[in-house]
Amino acid sequence: MTTTAVTLTRANTSLGVAVGATVTIVASATTGPTGATGATGSTGATGATGATGATGATGATGSVGATGATGPTGATGSTGPTGATGTAATIAVGTVSAGTAAVTNSGSSSSAIFDFVLQTGATGSTGPTGPTGPTGPTGSTGLTGATGPTGATGPTGATGPTGATGTTGATGPTGSTGATGATGATGPEGGSSTLTTKGDILTRSASALDRLAVGTNGYFLKADSTQTTGLVWSIASTDPMNDSKFTAIITMDVGV
Repeated sequence: MTTTAVTLTRANTSLGVAVGATVTIVASATTGPTGATGATGSTGATGATGATGATGATGATGSVGATGATGPTGATGSTGPTGATGTAATIAVGTVSAGTAAVTNSGSSSSAIFDFVLQTGATGSTGPTGPTGPTGPTGSTGLTGATGPTGATGPTGATGPTGATGTTGATGPTGSTGATGATGATGPEGGSSTLTTKGDILTRSASALDRLAVGTNGYFLKADSTQTTGLVWSIASTDPMNDSKFTAIITMDVGV
């Protein structure tokens, strides 16, 4: 038995089969020897177009095609008018507390006040001590500390034996003469400019050297605190040689 499926290209009205229908032909016969191929017949006339078949199911979506080249940039549009100046926003920190971590704005969008809630976890157990790190490099020497107080003087040791006297060394070369020192201050006046006349006596007032001119012949010098120099020439009211108050008499004689 041989089964063959045939799709008709022309309608067969006698059989009631439409174009495009598949007809299964079942034949049962003993196959004979193949005959010689007959001559090709002439092409028959084209049959009428059959009715349109039902729309088939939608096919799978094809792959996306390659992106096309970028088009040219359009012309720049004109600048729009400047908008009104907005109010500057401010940000401030509000409250900070412990609890479940959160941040809330208790202010407004233009005047923000952020309140922070910080998550505080339970204190963890102390971890194991880590290994000792390598010894770091020696640091630079620090500043020298202040000198400590002088310790108490120790007891004097015993005097050692006197060593032998060494030989006298050779005399060293004479050093160069030093620079001349500054001139000292002028000493007090010795009387050469104060005394001007024969018989002048060099004396002193309360503050400086002074000159007491020679007295009259026969006068003697006596103390008198009312005078500038504390001295005055005076005539003797008694014979000075017989007065026990005098221990020395200065007699002036301008004729000498």
